[in-house]
Amino acid sequence: SDRDFGGGINRTRALFQWHEYINLPIGENNVFRLSALYGTGDGMEVSQGIFGLGGDSDLPLEIPGVDPDIGLRGYSPNYQVGREVAKACASWRFPVLRYYRNYNATVPCYEHQLFAELFYETGRAAGTKPWGYDNQWISSAGAELNLSITLFRILPFAPGVGAAYAFDRVPRKSASEPAGASDDE
Repeated sequence: SDRDFGGGINRTRALFQWHEYINLPIGENNVFRLSALYGTGDGMEVSQGIFGLGGDSDLPLEIPGVDPDIGLRGYSPNYQVGREVAKACASWRFPVLRYYRNYNATVPCYEHQLFAELFYETGRAAGTKPWGYDNQWISSAGAELNLSITLFRILPFAPGVGAAYAFDRVPRKSASEPAGASDDE
């Protein structure tokens, strides 16, 4: 994408992530997860070098490159955008029902356990000020219920349902208005 190599898009993006899993002594498979993320970018403002905060959590499959979409449960995708993004999460994952089941000998798919997650997330995207608005920290908390599955013996998968409460959600008047913009700006 560099102009020196014939590309018309000029961008630079870096993302730093940390995940820590702490086994809890209150039963089997009880885990406390801490994670933090910081990203910075530069480039053309038509989505290059810009991060979007909000929407679904991390995808189960890694996408090559630096993904500009950072999930924060309870908020719509790109609820905040900016050249810098920071996010922190604390969650407790615990089994609700532990079992192991194979469907049959011809279909190598296995169910492992039904597990729940209680979480708290907070984040902020900054570095751009559309309409003079500076983004504030936003937070959410909620719960998820997931089924741990292995497909074709090699692909772990955990579909589930969940609910999140967005503490700082501000309704938008239109899709073109940034989140939290007021009438007096």
